[in-house]
Amino acid sequence: MNTNYDEMQNEIIQAYTNLLEIQYNGLPKAMETVKLHCKSLLANMLLWQIRNGFDIETAVGYQLDIIGMWEGIDRYFAGASYENKLWLAYYHWNEAPNILQGCYKDWNNETAEDGAYLNYNDIISTTNRLSDNDFRTLLKLKIAKNNLVNTNKSIDDTIHNIFGNLVYTTWGVQQVTYHYNNSLYSIIRLAQLKNCLLTPSGCQIILDRIF
Repeated sequence: MNTNYDEMQNEIIQAYTNLLEIQYNGLPKAMETVKLHCKSLLANMLLWQIRNGFDIETAVGYQLDIIGMWEGIDRYFAGASYENKLWLAYYHWNEAPNILQGCYKDWNNETAEDGAYLNYNDIISTTNRLSDNDFRTLLKLKIAKNNLVNTNKSIDDTIHNIFGNLVYTTWGVQQVTYHYNNSLYSIIRLAQLKNCLLTPSGCQIILDRIF
């Protein structure tokens, strides 16, 4: 949001100047006194600039991180990277590889080294970072969860406002099902892991991925 703070400040000062009583209205010293006090209190519209700097729709980077601190959520999540090779299959840590699990990396190469198996030693834990847009979505959910009266209608309306037609909710006995488009798989699962999905107290959350 582009805001002309100088123009806003001048409008406020003019409004207060116009409130002078009749006997002082139009007197230069009285008007300048009011303007001086207004300018001191408004401080170049600093409070407005701080407020707008943390608008959820326009905030970026550290601004979003600070909003996350206020709401009790961050943009980081655990993940894993798979090192060294192109892996074909995963097997349990105390089981031998089963040939039925595997295949060959190249369709025309059946050498043994191309049929490598993935094990726990090859998984490296990593910390992943959400983009601003994805984190903004989580923040909207978390803000709603922290402030909303969780009725069925308020949750339905909030989910539609955030996701449009890509997510909708249906209700059962003490359960709410989130039906979501496949493109939102990661963000919905993270919202569940970070306790951001809206639900009335005592209701179970069920996720339904729509392909």
